[in-house]
Amino acid sequence: MNKSLILILSLIITISCSDSLLVNSSKNTYYDPISDITFLNNTFFTTNNDLSGHAGSQIDLLSYKIDQDNIYPNNAFSLGLNGQGYLGITNNGLDLFLHSQNTHLIFKISQIGEIAFSKSDTIDTRWRPSGIAFDTLRDSIIFIYNNLDQRSEYRLRLTSMDIAEASTRDTVFTISDLDSTSHGVYSIAYSDSNLYMLASDQDNGILLTLDYYTLNTKTATTLEDSSIAGIELVNDSIYFSYKDKTIAPF
Repeated sequence: MNKSLILILSLIITISCSDSLLVNSSKNTYYDPISDITFLNNTFFTTNNDLSGHAGSQIDLLSYKIDQDNIYPNNAFSLGLNGQGYLGITNNGLDLFLHSQNTHLIFKISQIGEIAFSKSDTIDTRWRPSGIAFDTLRDSIIFIYNNLDQRSEYRLRLTSMDIAEASTRDTVFTISDLDSTSHGVYSIAYSDSNLYMLASDQDNGILLTLDYYTLNTKTATTLEDSSIAGIELVNDSIYFSYKDKTIAPF
């Protein structure tokens, strides 16, 4: 074979391989819904639920301000992350903590999106992250997990803010009020000895109230809205985030 032809074929193969290895890292967040919410310093914080499948920085920390009865987006800080899926969020009065449903990673970040650490809880992956909140009395993070092998089974773990290996509370419990084939619990808030849990059940949302100590269900309220993304308690009032990037009181 002539040398010129060999060179041309080599170039074609090289270009073809290079094209197949190209990764789309362009930012594509416009159509992403938002995720869970937390309230700190008169500001709601949330993240976008990255649906792009792109590489590069696709996830932002979003802040919303309250002006009387209006809640509006105020700022966005790039986290340099992608592929985390739905992120639960809480705070300890100073920093924010995120928990990824996709990767199980736990991130500690500042209010302007600086990542202090990313760690994993010492729990096997059949337990899917299903909510995160903060216990101010014990200065600890509350994690809720759902057993993917037995969907009515949940697990509460109470862990120090540095995500120590040994949890100070680890309790398995059952929620029988949900369709076990549905998504189940995905967002929680804690206030005044109650756990407030958002769950999806077929076409509706459900708001469960559980006693924090016994983990018995106290109330179950059907929410005729499947677009609710997260929950937070502010001065004993419930606020929801919605997939259309709005936040409003219940």
